[in-house]
Amino acid sequence: MHIKNLGPIKDASINLNELNIFIGKNGTGKTVAAYAIYSFVYWFSNVFEVALFDMNDVKRFIHGDSFIVSREHLLENISKNAVNQFNNLDDKYFINFFNNEGIYKTNSKITITPEDVESLVLPAEKRQGWFYSWPYVGEDEPNQNNSMSVSNSNDVYNEILSTYNHESDAIETRAFVVGHGGKLDKAGQDAQINSFEEEGHRSHVNNLSIVNLSLKNVLFSFSPVYLPAERIGINVFRSDLNISRLNRSNNVSAEHNGEYSPKRYPLPIEDYISYVNNKLINRRGGFTNKIFQGNPNAKKMVKELVPGKFEYHRDIDVVKYKLPNSEGEIDFELLSSSLKSIFGVDLFIKYNDRGDWLFIDEPEMNLHPSNQVVISNLMYQFLKFNIKSVISTHSDYFIKALINYVLEDKLQGNNYSDKINVYDFSKNGVEKLNHAFDIDEPIDNFDNTTNAINEKYYDLLEKLNAN
Repeated sequence: MHIKNLGPIKDASINLNELNIFIGKNGTGKTVAAYAIYSFVYWFSNVFEVALFDMNDVKRFIHGDSFIVSREHLLENISKNAVNQFNNLDDKYFINFFNNEGIYKTNSKITITPEDVESLVLPAEKRQGWFYSWPYVGEDEPNQNNSMSVSNSNDVYNEILSTYNHESDAIETRAFVVGHGGKLDKAGQDAQINSFEEEGHRSHVNNLSIVNLSLKNVLFSFSPVYLPAERIGINVFRSDLNISRLNRSNNVSAEHNGEYSPKRYPLPIEDYISYVNNKLINRRGGFTNKIFQGNPNAKKMVKELVPGKFEYHRDIDVVKYKLPNSEGEIDFELLSSSLKSIFGVDLFIKYNDRGDWLFIDEPEMNLHPSNQVVISNLMYQFLKFNIKSVISTHSDYFIKALINYVLEDKLQGNNYSDKINVYDFSKNGVEKLNHAFDIDEPIDNFDNTTNAINEKYYDLLEKLNAN
């Protein structure tokens, strides 16, 4: 990704990896860079559409043909189109995204490469089948209008399915009728084609777009989640924020002739507010904890950070904290700042899945140094469990602990350093630290400050002893 004239960043190139870490002094652009990456990942996940299939392809599928494309060729096709579309987006997308005149200006530019698109591909074990289904039309007695009637059985329906074949490393798309014992003749096939078109008109859904989305999802089904530095305030005042946002949205007064646009936050912050609300209110059947399923060590780390349990009371729309080994609960507002900070991470672990993206500003926020080491280990475990992350940090403990974990794995014959990129932000620009995980390689961003403190301390000791 290339970022130009965005906030304090004049010109920077960032190669997306599975774990991306930004360090640097305040005001050097770490958060802005994370926002820029999120603007791409969010767009790709929620806006970008694959347009490989048209209605003629749907007809061929229903008539029995299949479409097989290698992962390599599908990725090449999607990458080419995504790069072309994103790099030619209207400035309105970014202006609305950042919602800050001082960040994205008339000469700002964010562009991506095919490698950025490739960084979003799901690991092989997460590639699965995706489909679009619609009502099956049975060959019952025609009515007086000679129209076909819909089968009474809900167990019979049409489906266009895209699946990944691990052996051939290819994706196959085909149509079939679920619950139908035999093959359809041409008249039956044509009836399903008509049903496909009628279903789109009836439900006002672009079902052709969903068929294409199913193909895209085989390689790119993930959710990006941004935990901003403002998360503590959002977590505490979530209910008040919801009311305030609702009032602003409804406050289109006649004196502005309907042109009044309520002030909102940058999209990553808006997304976090929506994320917390959705996970709390729309959860079904409790949390899944898919990320660390079957890994007691990772679960132990989570317990160190959150010894008790966050409980949501839907009837009064509040979050409380249940103390460990106790029936008592504490109001969220009265919790320690560390628990308030870690709440979003706890939600992510409970309700998200491997293959998702986590963006987090200052994961060490309000944590004691010992817990900064724990959160560093947790972020490292995310890497091992196919969670891709963009992290900005001011914590020397976080970085030094991460280096130790990487070196420890090297001793065991597992090298994860190739999956981690560290970028140092300064007033002079953005520099990739290519040797951050080499033995005895200093991290000047932190070491210079630590060394200066130590030198002054020993200098003062000498002067005191001289007296």
